[in-house]
Amino acid sequence: MKVEFYKHSLGEKEKKEINCTIDSLFLTTGPKTKEFEDSFAQFLEVDHCLGVTSWTMGNFITLKALGIGPGDKVLTTRARGWHEDWRQWRTRMQAGQRFGTVERS
Repeated sequence: MKVEFYKHSLGEKEKKEINCTIDSLFLTTGPKTKEFEDSFAQFLEVDHCLGVTSWTMGNFITLKALGIGPGDKVLTTRARGWHEDWRQWRTRMQAGQRFGTVERS
């Protein structure tokens, strides 16, 4: 099996946007992120959207928004990522975790 090497098709418009982002003060939380958040919120017909730099931060913010905190338990799978990331901020959340098993029916 031969897998072809990916060849991008970025045009001048995309290159200009990339350079504009690189030239800004912040790469991940600057004006392009704000522009994306506003456009995505409009697309979803909601008041606000928040861009994050990782799954870990997105999940953390989601749990905080849901009010997960001291004494709560979060049911999850042993999937790589969640299991490892949970340890990093479990003490901040002061919540426990319980693992479930997903089986095919």
